[in-house]
Amino acid sequence: MSNNTQMKQKVAVLLYAYDTFQDTLVNELRANLPEEVTVDLFFHHNNMETFEDIFNRIQGRYTVYIVAPIENKESELLLRSIPASKLLIIDRLVDLGEDYSYVSQEFEEATYAVFQELYPKIKNIKK
Repeated sequence: MSNNTQMKQKVAVLLYAYDTFQDTLVNELRANLPEEVTVDLFFHHNNMETFEDIFNRIQGRYTVYIVAPIENKESELLLRSIPASKLLIIDRLVDLGEDYSYVSQEFEEATYAVFQELYPKIKNIKK
């Protein structure tokens, strides 16, 4: 039996793959969290079977989960099994309601708006 009442804080980061954006995110997390906080990194490669396998292995073992989800119902159900106060959804928006936190990029509307603005200049381009 231990007299240590300090619980070690652990952060699980579940991403698609490792690239510059993710490298910056993970480095900033590690640099700005207290030294005693562990950051574990996992990659699902946009494969639902891999996502589910990793998710099932890490669920309940971390203080906080930072997840770049796969956009489908199965992923959504898994994410809902984590309390909203312990989950941060990043990169792709999977709307779980206002109780959940998100940091995501929106490309669809912004891209469409830019093409609408440029349409007069590009409408006659053949190639």
